[in-house]
Amino acid sequence: MTGELTQATRKTLISIFILSLLLLFLISKGDLVLAFNDTYSQASVLFFRAINMLGDGLLFAIIGVPLLFIRFGTTIYFALLIIIQTILVRIFKDGISASWPRPISFFSERGIDLNIANEVNIHTVDSFPSGHATTAFTLALFFMLLVKKTKWQLAIFFVFTVAAVARVYLAQHFLIDVIAGYYCALLTYLLAQLINDWLNIQSVKGNLLTVLNIQKS
Repeated sequence: MTGELTQATRKTLISIFILSLLLLFLISKGDLVLAFNDTYSQASVLFFRAINMLGDGLLFAIIGVPLLFIRFGTTIYFALLIIIQTILVRIFKDGISASWPRPISFFSERGIDLNIANEVNIHTVDSFPSGHATTAFTLALFFMLLVKKTKWQLAIFFVFTVAAVARVYLAQHFLIDVIAGYYCALLTYLLAQLINDWLNIQSVKGNLLTVLNIQKS
């Protein structure tokens, strides 16, 4: 069963929200991509490719299926996070920013060739927001709710933040796309909490097997 974010964690997330707004004004679009691009090495690309997987949507299924057999209420809450996040991301990618260029296209139009690792499958459009970053931050918030201590909540957030920033390092997204992913994740969390408080989703006890047995009886 998920718990709550500590007060210290909440303050940290709000501070990061404010700091991210400042970064958008202080860092020009593409500057961070270029800065990272100059640091490419085989080891760094391998690391960021690996941690980048923490933002892969496939993790929803990998985590969600075992949850069914642990606690059904938590699984429903997790599914709610997935649904809300997906809707928010698709609203932007399909309805607002479908043609927005990703770094490879953005810099190509300006005559700048990025150093792209052969192992990285580069996309050209659908830049805003970063789906991987949104997934990473959403998963971070979910896992943070599973632990009670501030230090563990912030440690989890840090790891998944690196996974989100990996999208910039790998020249898949701009900083603004990752920050937008953070905002989408926060909104996803707030909406999920409201719905959970309204429907008391997490009060559903047992797991999939016990729920099925109840229905059979």
